[in-house]
Amino acid sequence: MAVKKKATKKKVAKKKVAKKNKTSGRPPIIINWGKVDKMLQAHCTGTQVAASLSIHPDSLYRACEKDHKIGFAEYSRQKKETGVTLLKVTQFQTALKGSIPMQIFLGKNYANQKDKPEPDKTSNKGSIMDTMDKLMSMKEK
Repeated sequence: MAVKKKATKKKVAKKKVAKKNKTSGRPPIIINWGKVDKMLQAHCTGTQVAASLSIHPDSLYRACEKDHKIGFAEYSRQKKETGVTLLKVTQFQTALKGSIPMQIFLGKNYANQKDKPEPDKTSNKGSIMDTMDKLMSMKEK
């Protein structure tokens, strides 16, 4: 029968150090959050962002939870809202600098302005009876 040697404290300590220094698996993914933010502000999807970073979408989603402590859906929503705000501010500044097309666009979309005024619905102009009267008077001539 073989006698087992007791592990000395020195050998146990060496094994623990070896395990700590040994890395297994892939190296951690480093994500450029500035690039991610700009793409989300431009309303890119998570899969599009992940593809541009050459990573799997799930890796992006996990990294978001790890680095920002919120889910990717919420993070994406926040960044897209920032993008919409930046766009509106830029459009407004463009209009203030004198861009007539932008002034018209903003007037129609934000100030409910229209190219043609709506017809007055209280007047009898254009009623069927008026048209009939005109036709009858033309026929008599």
